[in-house]
Amino acid sequence: MILKADFLSLWYSISEIDWSFLLSFGDVNDSVYNCLDEVFAWTIPLKRAIAKKFPFWYSLETRRLLRRKEIVGRLLLRHRNPVFVDDFRSLCTGVKYGIKRDYGNYLHLIERDLISVPKKFWSHFKKEKNNNHLPGKLYYNDKCFINDIDIANAYADYFCSVFKPSTEYDSNDATSSTASAISLRLTLSPMTMWFWLLRS
Repeated sequence: MILKADFLSLWYSISEIDWSFLLSFGDVNDSVYNCLDEVFAWTIPLKRAIAKKFPFWYSLETRRLLRRKEIVGRLLLRHRNPVFVDDFRSLCTGVKYGIKRDYGNYLHLIERDLISVPKKFWSHFKKEKNNNHLPGKLYYNDKCFINDIDIANAYADYFCSVFKPSTEYDSNDATSSTASAISLRLTLSPMTMWFWLLRS
């Protein structure tokens, strides 16, 4: 992962390189790349990307239990002691409960901040699925939706109840005044528009 490069020093260093040394080498390409690599190493700081072991919403207690479970699991494989079996089972139960509790707290915080900070809602889906697909299950108004069409309709129902279109919007302001601009005016119901956006 690249941090901030010192572009002024990079430009200056590359412009000050004396390229006459290339005449004495047999392989010019390797010499050029070696020289540029030295300049890049001097002017561009690098930082190793740290892969996180746990999701960000795990609590410290759950992380501690997971680490302890990993240690006890290794001891169990090595020694096959019945004491380790009981410890491992209790740690598995504690970890499952902790993950469920932490995820519930995380969802509760997202639901609470949904109206005030809508970006958290969409970041939840990016972090959960790492894509833009619909979830497999959706709970809304004490109902569980499993079918894709029902999920999209539930989203549309929710957003129609929250979304209020602006009455001061002027479509002439949105188009440019140049002669090459083409203006198209489409009218869709909000329900159709949200369904179309969610399905794409």
